[in-house]
Amino acid sequence: MEPEVVSFFEEMSNYELLELYFTARSAIGGDITIFMSVLFAFLGVTYLVVDKLTRFQAISTAILYSTFMLYVTFGAYDAHNNLSTIVYAMTGDDISDISYFTAGILVVAWLLSIVLFIEARNERDT
Repeated sequence: MEPEVVSFFEEMSNYELLELYFTARSAIGGDITIFMSVLFAFLGVTYLVVDKLTRFQAISTAILYSTFMLYVTFGAYDAHNNLSTIVYAMTGDDISDISYFTAGILVVAWLLSIVLFIEARNERDT
C-alpha cells in the first residue's frame, strides 16, 4: 500500500471510512452487474444473430464488445483496489490480491465469450 494514500484514509473518521467502504462495494456490484448484463446480451447475439452478420459486422461487434468489456473490467479492478486500500486503512489487512482474482475471472469470461462467438461464426462459414 502507498503510505500517503493510507495516511489520508487514517485521517477519516470511522463513519467516513464505513461510508466509503460501502460506496466502493456498491461500485464493484454495479460493475459486475453491467459486465454480466453485457456478457449475456452478447451471448444472445451469438446464438440468434451471428449467422446473419457479415464478416465486417461480426468483427466490428466483437471489437466494440471487447473494448467495452475491457473498460468495465478495469473499472471493477480499480474499485477493488480502492476497497482494499480502505480495508487496509480500517483493519490493517491487505486484501489487494482479490483485485487480481476478480479481474482474472472477468477476463476469462470475456475470452470464453469471444471464443464462443468465433466458433459460432465459423460454423456459419462452413
